[in-house]
Amino acid sequence: NALKWFAYPHAFMRSVFVSALKGLVPKNATPFFVLFLSQVKRNAENFIHSSKIIGNSVHVCFSIKTNPHPQILRTLAAAGVGMEAVSLRELHQISSFSCKKIFNSPASSEAEIREALKQKCIMVIDNISQARLVHSISKGKFIEVGIRVRLDRHRFGFEPNEINSAIMELQNLGLHVSLLHAHP
Repeated sequence: NALKWFAYPHAFMRSVFVSALKGLVPKNATPFFVLFLSQVKRNAENFIHSSKIIGNSVHVCFSIKTNPHPQILRTLAAAGVGMEAVSLRELHQISSFSCKKIFNSPASSEAEIREALKQKCIMVIDNISQARLVHSISKGKFIEVGIRVRLDRHRFGFEPNEINSAIMELQNLGLHVSLLHAHP
């Protein structure tokens, strides 16, 4: 059975929540998923507020692959959360959003790069050849990019000791480095 999704616009008190679930269970095949979008919004707002302790230049972004449900994505974007996409499908999901967008794919196709540039995504760069491809497709336009830092030998990205030279090379291509990305 396909997983069913239900979204409630406002948080319920515990008794109402339990009652609502009891009403849903006999009517639906399990498993099913219940969304409390007001809680998603509250969590996002709290996280954004906490991130401002670090500084106003911090941007909170949600990895779409974590949960691509359209109502979650819309709720987060409306709350001020940016989106991190890794595929053309995910880029299409967020094409109408006006939030901060990051495209983060170590093996990007030209179609993905073109769409990410069209949506003014920050492009996460994993290697110089990818940077050159982004530069050639962008045709000299202002492009904001990030650099993926490889913290172990099994991941994509630049070695930590390559970061300074990578930044200089990306700047020489006319790409504007604004973030560093890593998986610890």
